[in-house]
Amino acid sequence: MMDHCWDGFYSCQLRLSRFPIQLVMDDDYIMEFAGTPPGNMRFKLDESEGDGTLIRIKFPESAAYEIYDTEGNKIPETEWNEDIGGPAYLTK
Repeated sequence: MMDHCWDGFYSCQLRLSRFPIQLVMDDDYIMEFAGTPPGNMRFKLDESEGDGTLIRIKFPESAAYEIYDTEGNKIPETEWNEDIGGPAYLTK
């Protein structure tokens, strides 16, 4: 499929890119980008059984990101962990 227009080097990307995958529930994953990460990402889990799945995203630059739930409520940041010298890891 082609996009509706061309902006020099990039297409306009008017459609939402989708990357469906299958996950094994109750496992933890690390997600890394091969290129520039998108400005907005949305995750959807159709089935949920078990204790949960943790997806850790490695961004190529250090920056502040805001996370929202499906109702649009901002998820608060994790507490500072003195032992690791950074934000505490997320738990399931």
